[in-house]
Amino acid sequence: MSRIGYIKIHRQIMRGKLFKDSVIMHVWLTLLLKASHSSNNWTYNKREYSVKSGELFTCLDTLESDTGISRMKIYRTLNKLKSERMITTKSTPYGTHIKVVKWSKYQLDDNKRTRYLPKTEHIKNDIYKPLKKLKKYI
Repeated sequence: MSRIGYIKIHRQIMRGKLFKDSVIMHVWLTLLLKASHSSNNWTYNKREYSVKSGELFTCLDTLESDTGISRMKIYRTLNKLKSERMITTKSTPYGTHIKVVKWSKYQLDDNKRTRYLPKTEHIKNDIYKPLKKLKKYI
């Protein structure tokens, strides 16, 4: 399936202790990129599958081929992400259902995005304000 669109990555991720581990970051970004951006249903081998926004259905073999990282490292990385409460997993005989825990917090729709500084804050932080006062005297 061809994926289009983008994901948002907050700069705060650099402050986390997992940022320095390139394997964890590679798997984490792969999960974010593969997660569904909306509810989705499909049928495979006469079985019905469904995921909601921020969820994906995959297996270790698929993640191994997508990332080039060994299955054992991916397994340990998924356990680390679970222990940090970044994802939840549910194993099935047909694959693993993974949910990104704070998906809706960081991946809001553009029309639902909140502004970081209210308009009054922009006025308070106006760096040209002192210059405007000086202009009166010139």
